[in-house]
Amino acid sequence: MNPGKYQVFDFIIIGGGSAGCVLANRLSANPTVSVCLLEAGPRDSSPLIHVPLAMPALFNHPVMNWRMNTVPQTGAGHRSIYVPRGKVLGGTSALNGMVYQRGHPSDYDDWAKAGNPGWSFKDVMPYFLKSENNEIWKNSPFHGVAGPLVVTDLKTRSRTTERFIAAGESLGYLRCEDFNADNPEGFGYRQVTQRNGLRMSVARAYLTPVKHRQNLVIVTGALVDRVTFEGRRATGVRFLQDGVWQAFEARREVLLSAGVFGSPQILQRSGIGAANELRALGISVVHDLPGVGENLQDHAAISLSYDTDNIEPYGLSWKVAPRLAWDGIQYLFFRRGLISSNVLEGNAFIRTHPALSRPDIQFSFMPARRNPQRNVGFGHGYAMSTVVLRPYSRGSVQLITKAADEQPRIDLGLLSDERDVQLILRGLKLARRVLNSEPFALYKGRESLPGAAVTDDQALIEFIRNNCGTTFHPVGTCAMGSGPNHVVDARLAVHGIEGLRVIDASIMPTQIGGNTNGPTVMIAEKAADLILASG
Repeated sequence: MNPGKYQVFDFIIIGGGSAGCVLANRLSANPTVSVCLLEAGPRDSSPLIHVPLAMPALFNHPVMNWRMNTVPQTGAGHRSIYVPRGKVLGGTSALNGMVYQRGHPSDYDDWAKAGNPGWSFKDVMPYFLKSENNEIWKNSPFHGVAGPLVVTDLKTRSRTTERFIAAGESLGYLRCEDFNADNPEGFGYRQVTQRNGLRMSVARAYLTPVKHRQNLVIVTGALVDRVTFEGRRATGVRFLQDGVWQAFEARREVLLSAGVFGSPQILQRSGIGAANELRALGISVVHDLPGVGENLQDHAAISLSYDTDNIEPYGLSWKVAPRLAWDGIQYLFFRRGLISSNVLEGNAFIRTHPALSRPDIQFSFMPARRNPQRNVGFGHGYAMSTVVLRPYSRGSVQLITKAADEQPRIDLGLLSDERDVQLILRGLKLARRVLNSEPFALYKGRESLPGAAVTDDQALIEFIRNNCGTTFHPVGTCAMGSGPNHVVDARLAVHGIEGLRVIDASIMPTQIGGNTNGPTVMIAEKAADLILASG
């Protein structure tokens, strides 16, 4: 491709993350249409992406991560919260924890009841099945076996995680064998997007097998500035590559899949958003759509951490040097052992009150010491995060300047709603009961965070506000719906605009009760059918 050369495609996809990779695959399957995929980051060739235990090295990677930060969060000790996002083919699926979960079936029914026909669980389930190739659940009505995205069990699991599950059972909670069946509640093991001990990013699943198609052009290092228009019809894209501005034209549609932070930025730079805010930045208004960048939601989380002298949990110490050497050998020859683990092995969905119709709290368990920068730190221990599944708090994403290379103003609104604070407090108390139960007694664990002396509600809330973060599952900034603050309709077409759709997690009107990558793949699968059906 020659810099500066004008090119025309039927479809231009902005963003090579999870949704963009799915769209590139499904749309280019029709040899009569031409598809261009634009990605700001590089190709996914780094071995750090593919080896599961290398995940922490991607957490703050200077090339493959956007490395965003929020404004100081009033509800979270006035701290700025770090927000990692993938900047590479595969997007955040190339650096996340590889957890595959769909959330609760009722989450999607809520979308449909809110005025989004075609988005109930019954409606979206075929697209989950279409995307999935589950290596374990071969004969389950809840799983697909022929899709591109391989889902499986971890090859190696710590015995400490089994103790976590036993701890839940000892307190009267159910054991859940499959968190992606009809009733995701209880304690159990997570499934992951891996194949043969290697990460199965969405790029590897959907894009790699088709990247040589003649009608598919993949452009990396392409920083998109804006969508171009004739009146209110999207006609193409303006982007920067290797210091040269380029313009591509779309005959049929521009598909915006730049993520929860990128998609609203590009819409706003393109003149779609709150008119008064755009004019203040010197941006010509194409369409006054005040919901763009609003409704930001993420799963608030707080961690308990325990240290132990017992060497059964994962960790780094001289005592386990032979075991670590064996782990290296196992991975080299059999793709097994610690290096194949995402460490985030255990999961629980629980209700903090029996009258609730579905779980409102998630426990995420790791059989290793909690370390903000690395999953497996020096010494031994175990940790568990308490996660608010459906937060009431809302935030926003807004431009600071109209420059394409400037990060936006991100305000998660973390714990800005007192209901979230009270819920995470209840969950934290239950988490302590789990980690102090009989199955953990042999470890003689010492609570290092927040510390056993922190017991009264006021002190625990202070700890929560000063230490909470998120599980990096942002959604909602281009919300689907028909109200004045919604951005796209049920076909994911931008309200008031022709030839432009948003297709990624930003369209979720409300948060789902689980990890968001699998649902993002589902959204793109359904969107591809909607696009093809529109002719």
